[in-house]
Amino acid sequence: MDVEIITVGTELLLGSTVNTNGPYIGRKLTELGYNVRYHQSVQDHMEDMKNALDLAMGRGDIIIFSGGLGPTKDDATKEAVAEYFHLPLIFDEKTWMEIQERGRRSRYVLTENNKRQAYFIQGSQLLDNPNGSAKGSFLSVEGKYIFLLPGPPNEFEPMVAQVLERLPEPEAPLKVSSLHLTGIGESHAESLLRELDLENDALEIETYASYSEVEVKIMGRGLSPVELEAATAKVSTLLKGYVFSDNSETAAETVVRRLQERGETLSFAESITGGLLSSMITKIPGASSVFHSALVTYSDDQKEELLGVRRETLASKSAVSREVAEEMALGLYQRTGAHYTLSLTGEAGPSTNTQAQVGTVFLALAYQGKLLHVEELHLNGSRETIQLKSAKNGLSLILQYLMEAEHGK
Repeated sequence: MDVEIITVGTELLLGSTVNTNGPYIGRKLTELGYNVRYHQSVQDHMEDMKNALDLAMGRGDIIIFSGGLGPTKDDATKEAVAEYFHLPLIFDEKTWMEIQERGRRSRYVLTENNKRQAYFIQGSQLLDNPNGSAKGSFLSVEGKYIFLLPGPPNEFEPMVAQVLERLPEPEAPLKVSSLHLTGIGESHAESLLRELDLENDALEIETYASYSEVEVKIMGRGLSPVELEAATAKVSTLLKGYVFSDNSETAAETVVRRLQERGETLSFAESITGGLLSSMITKIPGASSVFHSALVTYSDDQKEELLGVRRETLASKSAVSREVAEEMALGLYQRTGAHYTLSLTGEAGPSTNTQAQVGTVFLALAYQGKLLHVEELHLNGSRETIQLKSAKNGLSLILQYLMEAEHGK
């Protein structure tokens, strides 16, 4: 069954708010075998919403709206859908009483426009919202399944389960498996996959790049689980040495798990990333068993005092250099004794404090006090993007060496 997602909100198109609802429900539906074909985003305008619905009615079996269910005049999703189908809006007294009670508990002053959230399209089934006053609704009309859900992600995401339980089983479900790669670029991975020549009318293979990682999706329609598993195994064998996960496990989760399996520890010396890499690891449950410590050393004085970087190295090579990265990683081992020590130093911009260009980054990785790898990167983007890319590349570097250790290299 074909699905179309319509996210409503002028703030989405202006860039004021990041649209996470579309990707969230898209993943959930794809995992269950539904074919998510289209995703529209429209402003809070009645005509735009009706035009989007008209387009979706011509090409989708399941249409899911997100946003526009609030109490203000521009929250008009229900009104737009009701007008499109020439159906009236019906006031629900029970919902209004619930809104009033929520207002009393939260000490909110309710106004007349709050009643808008108690109106629903005639014939709708109401969907409970555990985290807000805007209930969702489900409407079966003209052979289509139409859902209206609130926009805030903390309200939207818990309500997706109520959507899934009302959907019919897909006739020819799309089965998807994923492989997550590191240490290889998307173009290289894609060229290897094309040589494998596995694709046909029932099987499609796509690659998606994200900073220092590549995801390969193997998608089969009408295939049995055994057939999809066999195709995935062929891809995995082809890309052996690059695959770090064959499920939803992230790079950070994989690093923590592999270190736990090996009984080893990790420490970071972060300059350019300011603790960002450490936060990626510490978000993982159980990270305390492998993550020893981190030092954020932005100034030259702190690099010298806390990590033992030599003053003459800083003076002659500058803080953004291969030599300083090396001394940071080795000095970190002397102070922490962690099995793996990784240092990052660079220029995130928009201006520079050294002779290095913005986006110049050095990573150094050591194992038990012996240097394994030093890498120079030249990254582009905003300050935040360069910092994120630096952290992701650091994570990828650790992961590659853990994978090599596992394969006995």
